[in-house]
Amino acid sequence: MKTFTNRVPYKEFLSIVPHPVIIESLTNKYPVVIEKVEGIAKSRHTLGKIIPKLQHVQMKEYGYHTGLLKNENLVHTHVNPLVDQVTAPSKHEEEKYPETYRKHAWPQVEGYQEAVRDIFGVIQQCAHVMAGHLDGHVIKTLKPDASKYQSLVQMTKESQMTTARSFYYRERRASEDGNKPSFNFHYDRMNMSACIKDFFYLNGQEIEQPDGAGLIFNTKNKERYQLRLKEDEVGFHIGMTYHILSAGIIPAHAHAVYLPNTEGLSRASQAFFFSPSPHIEITPPVQFDNIASSLPEDEGVVPKHIGLTNWQPGMKYTDWNEAIVRGFKKVFFNE
Repeated sequence: MKTFTNRVPYKEFLSIVPHPVIIESLTNKYPVVIEKVEGIAKSRHTLGKIIPKLQHVQMKEYGYHTGLLKNENLVHTHVNPLVDQVTAPSKHEEEKYPETYRKHAWPQVEGYQEAVRDIFGVIQQCAHVMAGHLDGHVIKTLKPDASKYQSLVQMTKESQMTTARSFYYRERRASEDGNKPSFNFHYDRMNMSACIKDFFYLNGQEIEQPDGAGLIFNTKNKERYQLRLKEDEVGFHIGMTYHILSAGIIPAHAHAVYLPNTEGLSRASQAFFFSPSPHIEITPPVQFDNIASSLPEDEGVVPKHIGLTNWQPGMKYTDWNEAIVRGFKKVFFNE
């Protein structure tokens, strides 16, 4: 399967803003790959010793259920690495917005919390810089009224809603259909998402990433590409929130997870999702009339209308987030 070859060296990432390779990649619905990121390889190595232990943790130990990811072969943690800094919502807010203010409980796996926080420290710095690239391009393109444009840099720095998710897809059985995705094509609902190189195991032994395994992206030209990262690289892609806030200038990226039908093959990954603060209004700085048709109806993509047709100008992130989750549950789980 085709893989992404465009990469931006870390030093250029920090100094050339906005970087042409970043803008070209994102507008064509390719993820951005930052190479030679300082500190990420060491932190990833530490997590690699710990993350396989997640497969032995019972879901009840996480403190809440897995939300939309109802898959018996998937162990999924969803925690907030900023949890110590988060301002507690009122009881009314917790009851009105249960998905937004979900309880975060770190799995009882020794060293896991420290390892995730260590990686997040590097990822968070990269996210602030990435937001600057996006702000620069969108402002240059749209030339919006300064009072109406919501800076992604500001949102990324101020938000306490960043989540870290570890996914552990348990060993495949020979009878499973490897041609079907482990998690179907979809758009994230956040501003942007970041990930490090996946971990793959065959019968418990770590191996290199197999062809066609891991994150697969639908690009603007309707081709599918595999994201293949190195140990010192970080990948970024865009979600529906920033798709709206940029009036579609930076489109959301459709992606899925595939795990080939190899008996004994498993995958672990670590991703970070950057959402705005709960009460930020999800409103673009210019008129955006074609919101519902601004993303293509790609074959195999989880119905986008769940997100985009639930959006209204002036809507706060909490209300939109809750509407999206209710829509997913209705479509996929009849809840």
